[in-house]
Amino acid sequence: MLVILANRVLSVDRIDSIVSAEFPDPATHPDQHNAVQEFMLHSPCDVRPHLGCRSSSLDGTCKRQFPKSALNATRIRHDGFPEYRRRMRFQGRDGDRMISDEWVVPHNPYLVTRYRCHINCEVAGHIRSCKYVYK
Repeated sequence: MLVILANRVLSVDRIDSIVSAEFPDPATHPDQHNAVQEFMLHSPCDVRPHLGCRSSSLDGTCKRQFPKSALNATRIRHDGFPEYRRRMRFQGRDGDRMISDEWVVPHNPYLVTRYRCHINCEVAGHIRSCKYVYK
């Protein structure tokens, strides 16, 4: 689904108010934290190969570039796509795997908590990033 807002999202502060790629603080937002941990983690590509994440290249990296690298602040790349803040503040366990913000899929904390399902949320800052929807 593509949602077009009346006011464009151009600042990193506005992006951070809509999209998160981190675990919420479990002390202040326990419901959001549990929902993100349950629904918004990218599974390791080796464990769930049916996701089709492995690229066909020889290095076998994830097509979606998980795990993501740490970033102290959101930044907008030259092509209009944002790279979301991932401060790597939280680490826990998911079975045998250590998890942190590097495995969190971008999401809107309200929507994930409200609907209790996987809802990937991205900011499309340039017309090229969403033109495929109109094809």
